[in-house]
Amino acid sequence: HEYLNDAFNNGAIAALVDNPSVCLSDQWVTVDLRALVTKEVLGQLSQTSLPACFLVENCVLALQQLATLIRERSQATFIGVTGSFGKTTTKELCSVILGKKYNVLSTQGNLNNHIGVPLTLLSIKNEELAIIEMGANHEGEIKTLCSIALPTFGLEPRVVVEVDEPRRLGVRRQPAQQAGQDDVPPHVVDLVGADPPVAVPVEQRVEGVVRGMGLAEEPEEHPREL
Repeated sequence: HEYLNDAFNNGAIAALVDNPSVCLSDQWVTVDLRALVTKEVLGQLSQTSLPACFLVENCVLALQQLATLIRERSQATFIGVTGSFGKTTTKELCSVILGKKYNVLSTQGNLNNHIGVPLTLLSIKNEELAIIEMGANHEGEIKTLCSIALPTFGLEPRVVVEVDEPRRLGVRRQPAQQAGQDDVPPHVVDLVGADPPVAVPVEQRVEGVVRGMGLAEEPEEHPREL
């Protein structure tokens, strides 16, 4: 909230705020979304040239809800990329390859957390594909991000067993579990690296449809025309 004035001075026309004290200004119009918004309030908003402050209970939650609304209105196919390592590289490779044929939106840099994912979704326009990178620093975060981005497909880079050490989650788990991919919801088709060595079979960790990818003979999906 300290940068509210700077945001408006630099051209922002609206802001989400959860501190009522910043709304006490004649430099912008305040709309309290914590209560029912009347037609009169909306009419006043449409007639003013002042920027608007939308007062909510929690800015982060409101940002996520707004992002989900935008995602639900999009006709694009959404691909969620997760994993303990290799997410950003995999996302960039997919973006370049699929961008040869489709209009693609992808996560910028590694904005893959509870704020970065909503910001990516809010930039959706008329893309055909959206590649959303999703990371986790605590258990259950992938589930939360999936509930926001609602991916159609999940893409998990190959997971090796050797990296097995306590990290931010504070428990010893194999990388695939450590990143929380076991939280991928049932409706997602999970595409996973199937070439050896792999960790715990994904079928034991997720509820959705699982399809393996790789150069070996066993996977259901193979690269073509390399």
